[in-house]
Amino acid sequence: MTLNLDHAYHVMSTARHMDQRMWRLARSGRAHFAVPCAGHEAIGAGYGLALRPGHDFVAPHYRDLAAMLALGLTPRDVFLHFFARRDDPCAHGRQPYAHWGSRRHGVVSLQGPQPNHVTHGVGVAWGSRLLGTDQVTWIAFGDGGAQKGEVHEAMNIAAVHRLPVVFCVENNYYTQSVPSRLESARPELAVRAAGYGMPGESVDGMDVEAVHEAAERALARARAGAPAPEAGCGPGGRDRRGSDDGGRGGGGMGGGGARRRSRGGP
Repeated sequence: MTLNLDHAYHVMSTARHMDQRMWRLARSGRAHFAVPCAGHEAIGAGYGLALRPGHDFVAPHYRDLAAMLALGLTPRDVFLHFFARRDDPCAHGRQPYAHWGSRRHGVVSLQGPQPNHVTHGVGVAWGSRLLGTDQVTWIAFGDGGAQKGEVHEAMNIAAVHRLPVVFCVENNYYTQSVPSRLESARPELAVRAAGYGMPGESVDGMDVEAVHEAAERALARARAGAPAPEAGCGPGGRDRRGSDDGGRGGGGMGGGGARRRSRGGP
């Protein structure tokens, strides 16, 4: 499927403008919680526009605003979620912003502890296998989340059972509060794929066409029931999340964003 560059640009630019507005609202005390997505727009647009909306599933990274727009959430939906309103389509105002979720759009509910959703996504893929459908589950998480045990368990189970799942590591080289060099001995995370019998690939996460092409290949492989999933990751800049405080760690501030990202699938 050829990528419509006009549509991709619209998705990315809308995500960036919304991101900037939400950050200003949070910093001015008019909202509680903001999660910058700057630098990750091409990743979300690239893979979001490769999925089959309403058919495939996605367990998204919390910075995947562009993917949510690509899959069908509207700016109004996102701001209802951001302000925790009753009509919030993601959680009816019961979760903080960027805790995505949508039955209509096939978005697996995100949790606060990261990256618990990777195991949930593998469970969804297992369900697709049991039902005999050609649905694929895309699982996205950051380089910080990649250091957690949940990711190992999820990738191992997916590989053992050859599930229709794609793992996408959005690596911005900054694991929320510390540089990734303090979290991983190797900066190139894609090499870990070999340990699960998966081919790994790094893709420039600032190139929406490259992301989309890589996503298409991974999804086709997963849909065809290939014998082993793929996984990958790629280096980038830095970004964090912010509430009403500009301090270290949880308060945080947004920065550059992802330079590259990788993907994987069976």
